[in-house]
Amino acid sequence: MPFIRPATPADATTFSEVAQAAKAHWGYPQQWLHVWRPQLTISAAQITQDCYHALQLGDQVIGLVGICFAHGQANLVDCWILPAYMGKGWGRLLIRAAAQSVQARGLTHVLIESDPYARGFYEHLGATLLGWVDRPVLGVDRKLPLLSLDLSKFEKESNQ
Repeated sequence: MPFIRPATPADATTFSEVAQAAKAHWGYPQQWLHVWRPQLTISAAQITQDCYHALQLGDQVIGLVGICFAHGQANLVDCWILPAYMGKGWGRLLIRAAAQSVQARGLTHVLIESDPYARGFYEHLGATLLGWVDRPVLGVDRKLPLLSLDLSKFEKESNQ
């Protein structure tokens, strides 16, 4: 059974590999994945500065979640699971770990700029659509959903 643990700077390379594999799973063109590589590379400094957790199965990291706290709000900056482990309910465990960190800081919502393929996952957890963010790539217009997850509703959903 997988478990959640706080991340350490030593997780940076593995986290980057998980993020890149998960993003590639959605079938994006290789050129786009190349452009996104810096965004999918998680540094030791990022892990130290922000709030990251690892999802571990045995000695293998199979997922991660990261929250950035800035300007009095919590932003989900990373939530990735290796493709072989998607759809098993472990993403909810990652979000629950992130939610506990957010609530410990006295905040009640998490902002999520979601990949379009992940939107349904977040909405299933209770997130609501706030609007759209323009994120063109290589001249192609892309709009990403901007969601808000009310943690009081998430906890109620999670406990059912």
